Formats: sequence, C-alpha cells, structure tokens
Amino acid sequence: MDSLIDSMVKFKNVLLVDDDYVSNFIADHLLTKLDLCENLTFCRNGDEALKYLKSAGDDFPEVIFLDINMPVMDGFEFIETFQRLNLDKKKTRIIIYTSSFSPKDLEVLKNIGFNDFIIKPLTEEKLMNVLKLFSTN
Repeated sequence: MDSLIDSMVKFKNVLLVDDDYVSNFIADHLLTKLDLCENLTFCRNGDEALKYLKSAGDDFPEVIFLDINMPVMDGFEFIETFQRLNLDKKKTRIIIYTSSFSPKDLEVLKNIGFNDFIIKPLTEEKLMNVLKLFSTN
C-alpha cells in the first residue's frame, strides 16, 4: 500500500464541508495518516464554505469533500451557488461525501456537477479510489 500512496497525488489544500464531528475526525485522521494534503480546512455548512472560498485566494482547494445534508446551506445549494458564482478558477473537484441513501437525493445528484461519490464513513480504501481519479487526469 505504501508504494501506491507514494504515487498518489498530494494536495496543497483540501476543504471538508460537513457538520458531523465524527466524520470530520475520521477524514482528518486518514488524510493526516496518509500524508495526502498540506492544509485541511473544515466548514460546517455550505454557506460557511462559500465565505471561505471567496477569501481563499491562493489557498483555494484542489478538492472539496461535500456532505449533502447540513444546516444553513446543504450540499445541493452549495453546488448551485458555487457554479453560479463561478468561484472555481482552478477546476476544483467536488466529492460528494454523505450518509444519504435517499433515492430523491441520488436522483438530484445525477443532475448536478460533482466528480465522485462516497458513502460515509470514509475509509482508506474509499479515499484511495477517489485519489485514483486525480492520478489519471
């Protein structure tokens, strides 16, 4: 596994948008353990994430892990606003990171822009599968 990790993309900036402390802890632990990013920023909802992104400058994330169900602004609203505001100057990839198995949510997801989909909890295997997308593009 170490040689696979060594050949993986390492990110300067990652944004995790999720209101669940346990999920945030797990993601932080895995990304740190695997040394896959220099800076990991947490936002508790889509509105907080948009405010962060508007001021991120050179720290704009290469990847955003985005939960769907959050207070204030959910993941669907975040993506719509993110696209409408044309914030994505560096072609950031959005990874939906959710515990939702709702058929309604899955149907809506088919019609919005995102790069991959992970069902919580995040595991090393799931993270490696996502990172393969970055290694091949």
